[in-house]
This record gives sequence, structure tokens and C-alpha cells, in this order.
Amino acid sequence: MIKFHHKRLVDQAHGTPSGKGGATFAFEEVGNNKFVFTIARCHEKDNFNKAQGRVKAAGRLNSPRYIRTFNGTRDQLIQHFEQTPINMIGNL
Repeated sequence: MIKFHHKRLVDQAHGTPSGKGGATFAFEEVGNNKFVFTIARCHEKDNFNKAQGRVKAAGRLNSPRYIRTFNGTRDQLIQHFEQTPINMIGNL
């Protein structure tokens, strides 16, 4: 089953999530502590839309071009995603 996690840009002036930019991360467990995942980024000038991010990220799980693998627990995978700056997320 595909799971999703969203990450928003933070408005530096207020310290709150911005309505613009972010990333949606889709992942699926394919073995014992082995995951495949993809990412759909939203440009910082575009409105962040979770539904659109889920559609794009899930679709990319069907394309070998976008799939990345991760060995570890689900919590470690999410932590890795959360700790990576959005501008570097495409390089995960």
C-alpha cells in the first residue's frame, strides 16, 4: 500500500508553513525494511496542493526513472525526508 508524507516550505518571516512550495513523498514497503519512494516537488511560487502532490508522486512509483530505494525502518525513511532541505529533496 502506498503511503504519503508532505513537507511544506516555512515562511521565514513568521515561522509558519507557507502556502507556496513544498514536496510530497510517496513510499511503499517492498521487503523487510526495504522501501521504494518517489518525490513530487512544488515550486516555491506555486500554491502547495496535497492532492496534486499525491497524484504526481504515486504516478512516479510506476516509473523506474524516478524510483529511489531506502533500506531501514519507516520512521528512519520519514526522518530522512524531514531532515533534507526541500531544495535538496530532488537529490535524495
